[in-house]
Amino acid sequence: MAIRIQRDHALAPLTTLEVGGSADVYVRAETEGQVVEAIWYAQRAGLALTVLGGGSNSLVADAGVRGVVLQPAVMGRRVRAEGDAAVVEVGAGVPWDELVAWSVSAGLCGLEALSGIPGWVGAAPMQNIGAYGQEVADVVDAVRVVRRDRGDATWLAADQLDFSYRMSAFKGRWRDRFVITAVRFRLRRGAPDAPRYRELMRAVGEGVDHPQVIRDAVLSLRRSKSMVLDDADPNRRSAGSFFLNPILSPVDFERLKGRLSDHGLDPATLPVWSEGSHHKVPAAWLIERAGFQKGFEYGRAALSSRHCLALINPGSATARDLIELAEHVQVQVALQWGVDLEPEPVLVGFAKGLDGV
Repeated sequence: MAIRIQRDHALAPLTTLEVGGSADVYVRAETEGQVVEAIWYAQRAGLALTVLGGGSNSLVADAGVRGVVLQPAVMGRRVRAEGDAAVVEVGAGVPWDELVAWSVSAGLCGLEALSGIPGWVGAAPMQNIGAYGQEVADVVDAVRVVRRDRGDATWLAADQLDFSYRMSAFKGRWRDRFVITAVRFRLRRGAPDAPRYRELMRAVGEGVDHPQVIRDAVLSLRRSKSMVLDDADPNRRSAGSFFLNPILSPVDFERLKGRLSDHGLDPATLPVWSEGSHHKVPAAWLIERAGFQKGFEYGRAALSSRHCLALINPGSATARDLIELAEHVQVQVALQWGVDLEPEPVLVGFAKGLDGV
């Protein structure tokens, strides 16, 4: 089936933040062939090509997006058994939590702690999504991609993807080179791994024998923080965690501990995780101790009333409002703690930060 070209198409309804302008041209591709056709259409027309996934980790500029916005909504799931493992190939447009729910119901382990994360499967390896001690990098076997310059499709093995904390080659050396159309996962049967995340450990206790136990606990924790999509939740218009947890060098970590002491705080109260020779600290902890409370309002944007790491659109905010709130938080955390917070969402249609800047 040929692609459908839609002009001046509103993008805000396609994102969880529900802000931003329109695409000059929008194409929803439901097959890999349509993805290729959309790529060739953009090239023939001399138009820039922007890829938008499920919209749960995207902030679209108020001025919209010039050129073609391609949404690769490829569906489908195929499963192949390999001993105690199951190799599962899933289309990029499948809702992420739909995949997790299916895998748990099938008794497959590897995705259960990633329950409740919004968005589509195609973004999972790009962002290397993670939560509650699991990362998708642990179970990705390969990623199906179409090259944007040539339109040919191939599989890329997991060991080619440069996975690290919320990072992959798709966001680094391969930025804007490929369009993801499917992901292949290697999941296993049996009891899930023991939780490593303290909050989850407290919720489930010991001796967990089925991934459903982990999924139920994670969904409960996420709901308590307004981190699942719920139309009745006033915090629903968000992109989840807006800032990455900073990873500090040993020198920067010692400086942070010194600043904490200078402010009368015990450095031992700072949660910290080892990342090789570096130290990962929680952005939410730093934000709260920089003076921000849950529900803090800044113009028409706000912090979630349940989790200060989530920036929300209460209903009338614009992309500019959210950027200005994000920058305000960044400045205050840098001034107080000497730590630079890096935004996690993808900025779509922006020149440099704010529109036109």
